[in-house]
Amino acid sequence: MVLRKKARRSDEDALRARLNALPEEGLDQFNAPLTDAVHLKPIRPPTARVHARVRNLWSLFVTLSNDPEVQTIGKEITPAMVTPSAAVVKAFVRFLAMTVQGILETPDDPDAPAPATVSTMISYVDTLYSVLSREGRVVVDKDVRTQVRNYLASDDLRRLVPLSTMQREKHYASVEDVRKLVDAYYTDTLHFRTNRMRVQMAALTLLLAISTERIGAVVESNCYRGTNAALTWKDIAVVVTPNPGTPSRPDVALKITVGLLKGGRDVESYSKTFTVFPERRKDRAYCPVLPLIFLGVLDRTWESIDGPEDIFSPRVPPTIQHMLRTHPEKRDLIVFRAETKSAETGWSISSSEAMDYGATCRHLRFFSRLNGFPVDVRPYDIRRGTANVVANDPSISVEQRERIMAHSVRSKTYQRSYESMAVRVDVQGALCGGQQEERLAFIARAEDMSRGADPEAPTRASAAGLIESYYRDDAIIALYREKNNGHENTNEVRKELSAAIAREQRHLSEEERRSYFATSSTRQLEGVAPPLTHRVASLSEAGSALLARHKRPDVAAILLEKACGSFTDCVDALVRHLYGEVVETDRHDALLDACRLLLAMPIACHPLCYPGESPTPENRCPVCDCVCRFEDMDRGAGYHIHHCLAKAKQSEADEELDASYVPAQCRWEGCRLSGKTWPSRREFVAHVRTHTRTARACGWVDFDGAPCGQGEVGDWLTHFARCHGVNARDRATLNYCYVCSECRQHYDDLFAPFSQRREVLDVEPVGIYIYPEAYNRVGYDLGSGLGGQFPEYHGHIEHGVAFAPMFCVWCVNNQDLPIVTRMTQYHNQTVFSKHLKTHTSVINAPTVCPSPHCGLKTFNKDDLLCHLVTVHRLGVCGTDRVGPDRRLRLSETSKRPLADEPSSIPVEGRKRPRKKDGPTFKCKGCYKVFQQIDAHIAMGKKCRRIARYVRVVDGEVIGEEIRWTQK
Repeated sequence: MVLRKKARRSDEDALRARLNALPEEGLDQFNAPLTDAVHLKPIRPPTARVHARVRNLWSLFVTLSNDPEVQTIGKEITPAMVTPSAAVVKAFVRFLAMTVQGILETPDDPDAPAPATVSTMISYVDTLYSVLSREGRVVVDKDVRTQVRNYLASDDLRRLVPLSTMQREKHYASVEDVRKLVDAYYTDTLHFRTNRMRVQMAALTLLLAISTERIGAVVESNCYRGTNAALTWKDIAVVVTPNPGTPSRPDVALKITVGLLKGGRDVESYSKTFTVFPERRKDRAYCPVLPLIFLGVLDRTWESIDGPEDIFSPRVPPTIQHMLRTHPEKRDLIVFRAETKSAETGWSISSSEAMDYGATCRHLRFFSRLNGFPVDVRPYDIRRGTANVVANDPSISVEQRERIMAHSVRSKTYQRSYESMAVRVDVQGALCGGQQEERLAFIARAEDMSRGADPEAPTRASAAGLIESYYRDDAIIALYREKNNGHENTNEVRKELSAAIAREQRHLSEEERRSYFATSSTRQLEGVAPPLTHRVASLSEAGSALLARHKRPDVAAILLEKACGSFTDCVDALVRHLYGEVVETDRHDALLDACRLLLAMPIACHPLCYPGESPTPENRCPVCDCVCRFEDMDRGAGYHIHHCLAKAKQSEADEELDASYVPAQCRWEGCRLSGKTWPSRREFVAHVRTHTRTARACGWVDFDGAPCGQGEVGDWLTHFARCHGVNARDRATLNYCYVCSECRQHYDDLFAPFSQRREVLDVEPVGIYIYPEAYNRVGYDLGSGLGGQFPEYHGHIEHGVAFAPMFCVWCVNNQDLPIVTRMTQYHNQTVFSKHLKTHTSVINAPTVCPSPHCGLKTFNKDDLLCHLVTVHRLGVCGTDRVGPDRRLRLSETSKRPLADEPSSIPVEGRKRPRKKDGPTFKCKGCYKVFQQIDAHIAMGKKCRRIARYVRVVDGEVIGEEIRWTQK
């Protein structure tokens, strides 16, 4: 076989070969004349959108103008059009100033549009010149451009429209800011859905800080949505270099080539390469090599590499420098990929879809607020901060800086968009005889985005603010009425309401955070603490620690904690290894162990669970082995696992009771089966209950031969146990205390101080939000208590986990009941509401509040329901959730709890459909009963995912679940 290169073809042969390879239509295109063809300069999608915006504005300008010269030019920008004169362009500038709205400056009149900035006007005019040149083949003279620029700065235009000279504030994320974000990624247990996304965000944040690259070069750019263009594994090379001192531990570095640079995304030769190295000792948590190696091993990217030890501790020590070979099928695999959700596995990482700019910003925003940053960190803030570090390093030249930033050497991009105007030297120290280190450190941190950080700052819009700005809006109330009254376009109305509240929450959250940090100095000077939210009184020490661990994770606190046997142990073990005192016997041991810990973590982040209870590494229930998905566990995986464990414990207790049962005979006086020996405990108990169900007095005959004869027995189970030594329960009773780890009676601590009923009191609600009358609801902050002013029965249930249990106000204060029954704890809002209705349904006359602390004031039924809702926060009329806030329904006939401004729109109650004859079905998605179950499931997104229902007859579920299929 000849290996030498063949002779070069002649030009005629090359042309003939290529023409022969063309299809018929391609050959016609090659021979087609180009006389009348117009070819425009290719532009990128974001530029095309800006050009379209300017074309639309030009068309509107010509349509509304009365100037004959403007009308002569025409609405469309086409070839051979008339060149606009200076007067026409000035008129267009005047039109722009009156039309374009700004976002930086807030006008005095809230209904007036905000003025645009001068720089925005200049940008629009420059874009017009580009559109005229590209699409109209018209070049505006330099003299005309000068006149237009002078007109933009003239007093004539300013008197007509006062343009803003404000500029968007630029922020600079420092090294300290980046480290705080990475710390938050590694300690989080609630935000991330998958553990890979946790590692991706750590790697992405560190790469942005090290490379100073634009975010669109690493993940899918916001300007190139749908292209799926991002960093791939062919762009990352693992370089292994022999280490003469320790041959079994070679030096490892990563060479990363970024090719999606601005201005050259389609040019393969236009790229930037940089190198990252492992970090050791105290900086190992901020090592960029660790997350990238983990991601590569997880994707099985490199040939002959099965684990991290094959890289950091190879079986055969290398003798020359080499680069790991990427699998051919993995070369185009995207490194940072998006999260997807499936019905089978829940949340997971996509196999091909790139992570986009919006997802990156959402994660950065969440963790910025979690750390209490005054402003949200954005990707360009990280690039801007590193750029200034590079520029202030005397060892880096201007040419090197521009290369690092991927700027043209002669451009002024750094000075215009990235350079900080802060003076970073101690001028005072230089004048007074020398700079001081502490002053330089203060100056260096003066622009940190985490300066003045306050973890107590609001992270979301408050319920009180939303009520004032959103729920009181007449248009929103009208939409709410349409939705509740069965409007023909209910789904569209619901979507419109959801979009409106999302916009309002985002805007209000920013306003409240801005106001909070604006008054920070006043609070510091006056010693005013932030508003304190009282916790629920029954919140246990374990529940408080669980809340703190998940809501405000802290590295120092985790290092002091002990393992509790849940998913957090995986995260905490990683945190202890990255931040704790770890003896590094070799150069790569700590890095290798950290990578192994990451690989041992489950794919999906486990949900919040009770201490010691957690899904398996495969994200399944440890009892019933079902996948922990929201579709199957609408109350949360924590509740499901806890319920399964409780049933398992109860079964174990039943088995112990059955095993210890001694066959017995019934000794009820006059029993026809008194001589029969019952071999099964459950059969014996069922037989005894046939007597107690209708008996007025106890007829049990003791061993002395005399019947008991006690009348009016309220609790037969307790009576048989105490008086006759007989366990008459068919199943064992399982009690789990949510307040303490080992069960004790908590009545003395929680309710005894409020057990005296002394006088008639006029009790006012504490800590609730009154919604407008159209909604007929009140709300309160989930997890907030009453500060010791009233006994607390409402508890704190979140993510299906009872941080503090709920108590029945009637049972707790009924001294005729056993203390165990009085202190029954509820961890399910639905079960708790059903129990409360057993008490409210028998109220037929004016009565006092069952809580003695409320005094001797009597209420009719409607007023008592309103009192229980507003004062004691009990959902006796139903509940719902809006984000993290709990809302309680009021009775439709009850009075308003507090004075409220009447709405201009009359209030109508919900229309109740007339009950029809026919079968009914309960949907397993929303647990509501319908007759037209097919239509209901087809219209509901969540119910359609679950797609199961059961038949209901006389309120009882009949038969097995039925699988719904699309018809």
